[in-house]
Amino acid sequence: MGGSDVAIYLIATPDGLILLDGGYRDKVPRLLISIGRAGFDPTKIKILLNSHGHYDHAGGLAELKRVTGARLYAGRGDSTILANGGQHDFGFGNRFLFPSVTVTHPVSDGDSITLGGTTIRAVATPGHTKGCTTWSVTVREGGKDYDAEQDLRNHLKS
Repeated sequence: MGGSDVAIYLIATPDGLILLDGGYRDKVPRLLISIGRAGFDPTKIKILLNSHGHYDHAGGLAELKRVTGARLYAGRGDSTILANGGQHDFGFGNRFLFPSVTVTHPVSDGDSITLGGTTIRAVATPGHTKGCTTWSVTVREGGKDYDAEQDLRNHLKS
């Protein structure tokens, strides 16, 4: 759903939409249009997920939360930087600020979120930011389930 330099993912469920990351603040209107052009109603976004608290992934979250009323889930370690709009980032300092946004549900490693039969798991991957989170979901294709997180863990063990 995002522009050429930012990945934003939309997950459709029978009970509403899940949006992973909010992109840049000034790109929110274009993002909402893109969601509509893809055949989805942006007002059906029920959950916002954040991968990490930097301006290119979190800059649009405050506006998206305001427009959609969606609940925001983000890594517990990034709750403060999101609430501060990027201030005091250990890597960027105060150079790349964005509108502050309150995390509705801070998550920890292993927490899961379910909407419309789709369950997404939080995998804590701190480093880039203190609360950086990878989101994992099992998908079904051709009658077979694929779990990207488990497949990766198995690959790393071999």
